[in-house]
Amino acid sequence: MSEGAVELTLDDVDAFISLIDKAGWRQIIVRADNFRIILSKASDLSGFNFESAGEPALKAAEVEAADAPVTILRAPHLGTVLFHDKEGGELPGVGDRVHAGQVIIALRVLDQIRPVRAPIDGVLSELQVQDGDLLEYDQPLLSITPGP
Repeated sequence: MSEGAVELTLDDVDAFISLIDKAGWRQIIVRADNFRIILSKASDLSGFNFESAGEPALKAAEVEAADAPVTILRAPHLGTVLFHDKEGGELPGVGDRVHAGQVIIALRVLDQIRPVRAPIDGVLSELQVQDGDLLEYDQPLLSITPGP
């Protein structure tokens, strides 16, 4: 790393996201000599050039309107959806029983794979994303129907 360079970790990015939430800000911009990082809650990504791996399987509103109560798990940060863990093993799918703390989806963030864990015991009832999708912060990932 060159003199004057700053290396950010995923914990640093998480801290910026927490700062945005706690302060009630819409976005934060970090500038250095030749680069700029923008973290934003804005959902309009029309200015960015990327291709999605596909449309979400279900819209969040459709899941929230379901008869059974569900817990919707949202993206804790930006990243790319992975349906396998660091070792390449498959993660639970729709209809599988999951337990609180179990890794149920993974996100590739800054060339690292970060696990996302189930917040409750239940059945993975719906997926709102597909493998390879690029996520926004707080985007719905999946829903879990509570149960033993």
